[in-house]
Amino acid sequence: MPMFPVKFIAALCALLVLKSDLAIGHPEEFSERPSGAELARREHLASKRHLAARSCAPSINAFHAARRAKRSLAEQVPLSGTGGLKHASVEDIIHSYTCVTAPEIEEGPYYVNNELIRQDLIEDQKGVKLRLDIGVINTATCEPVPDAFVELWSANATGFYGAFETKLGPGPGGDPDRRPPGGGDRPRPPPGGPRGGHGGPPMSSRNTWLRGGYPTDAAGTVDIATIYPGFYSGRTIHVHLMVHMGWEEAANGTIISHSGSVKHVGQLFFDESWNDAVLRTSPYGDNKGRRTLNAQDHDFTRASIDGSSAIVQLEMVKDSVEEGLLGFITIGIDTSANYTIHSNNYNNGTDALSGFVDVE
Repeated sequence: MPMFPVKFIAALCALLVLKSDLAIGHPEEFSERPSGAELARREHLASKRHLAARSCAPSINAFHAARRAKRSLAEQVPLSGTGGLKHASVEDIIHSYTCVTAPEIEEGPYYVNNELIRQDLIEDQKGVKLRLDIGVINTATCEPVPDAFVELWSANATGFYGAFETKLGPGPGGDPDRRPPGGGDRPRPPPGGPRGGHGGPPMSSRNTWLRGGYPTDAAGTVDIATIYPGFYSGRTIHVHLMVHMGWEEAANGTIISHSGSVKHVGQLFFDESWNDAVLRTSPYGDNKGRRTLNAQDHDFTRASIDGSSAIVQLEMVKDSVEEGLLGFITIGIDTSANYTIHSNNYNNGTDALSGFVDVE
């Protein structure tokens, strides 16, 4: 019989106790959720990854300094109460700079396979522009990881996911007939294309806004433009993230999601002070629903275990929040990992194997 650490067994017991409570929450909390044993296994592995990342603190510090220097920013990011990174502890550096989400978090019901390979995800969406400088490191070697495809998807300023505009139930104020931003009729699913199944609800449109990704460069970094996400019932403000390796590009400029292996599935979060500042701007204020704070969010709690942090470090691009934000985060991955994508939804009728099929 295999032997597991006491911490692994305790995590498994806690997750089994919580399993029934999760079933009454938002669909993202339990849609095709890994078993309690699987989550406990992931937490154990993520904890090991966090310990490995501790030894990478000097490399992470240099990694961030180089990225900031490239943007002509100050080399050190001040940390509250520390006077700057050169005076910060190992825990400060890891906490402020490295997302080693514990445990690895499933993609949720709103993931779409085979999205566009691009750095600008915004399209026509209104909101505070968010430029994310994302670094990827191998926690076993402390080295940056080139050609890792970093994929993002998030809700828009008023809490809708592209391609699932009618799947979030009653909107702010309890209106059961909530429409996507801009009004109009509810979008109809394209013929023969989007489908749901056990991996989440079926898509309600072909919209691709705030979805997609791009590979890291030779230095292990990637720059992706999106908007600061809004919130929706039961979840704090967050951005979903997935890291692929060995990936392939289809002829139509999309990633073939199942072509390589998934090394990380997680979520990025933001300090509540930044959330407050953004939500005071337009069109975020149009969402009158009840807001969930970081401390109340189940995935934020899981992402903060063992001193890990998935909080993006932000600063204003110019003089106001409305003029845009720049964020830094480093994702620590285990390059030997291989996680499963559960979603059965595909972008524009694309196929898991070929990357594209004709839906006419």
